[in-house]
Order: sequence, then structure tokens, then C-alpha cells
Amino acid sequence: MADRSGVWAIGDSAAIPQGDGRLAPPTAQAAVQEGRVAARNVLAAIDEEDELEEFEYRHLGQLVELGSRFAVNDIMGVRFSGFSAALFWRAVYLSKLESPQNRARVAADWILGLLFRPAATQIRDLV
Repeated sequence: MADRSGVWAIGDSAAIPQGDGRLAPPTAQAAVQEGRVAARNVLAAIDEEDELEEFEYRHLGQLVELGSRFAVNDIMGVRFSGFSAALFWRAVYLSKLESPQNRARVAADWILGLLFRPAATQIRDLV
């Protein structure tokens, strides 16, 4: 926007217009794509470049986990569900985590969840 030069907004609660006039969907997938474009535009502004990149959202698919052993996925038009979809969902989730330590902790928690029943360790009053 020409009337808001030097101001950028990103995230799943930001209204980001696209070239066709529609707003990008309020999803993490869009927010990640917005962040990359915003970062390049901030660098371009710092370098005093005239041309900024327009944001164009690319829908890659949807992943929905419905419990630890079932998911429904739509990846670039290919739909699948069940346990294999749940494993795929978890693989994508792990790949999105930045820290190897976080990946290891989450993976270990999932593996332990498959081997052992969950235990109620703490119940809090809601009062």
C-alpha cells in the first residue's frame, strides 16, 4: 500500500491483500509465506530499492489431526485419511519445528504416548 509505506503486517490475524483483491486466509500456512515476503521487503526497503514484492498466497493443502491415530489430509488435491494420514501429519509437524531439541522432545512424547496409556497426574479446581 502506497499510503502505508514502511509498515508491514504478517500472521494469521492480519488482513493481507493479494493481487486479485482477496485476503490471504487466516492460517499458519499463509502466515509463514507472508513472513518470507515481508522479510524480503524489509530488506529491500533498508537497501532503498524501489520495487517491493507483492504477496501471493499459494495453497499447499490442509492437514487435520483428529486424535493421535487418525487424520484427514488434502495435499495439492490428493486426499487421504486414517493412520497413515496421522503419521504424515506428525512428520510435517516435526519438520516445521525449528529446534532439533524440540523435535526430539515432541517425537519422544509421541512415542511414549503410543507405548503407554495416559495417566491423570494433576487435576485442578476450575473455581
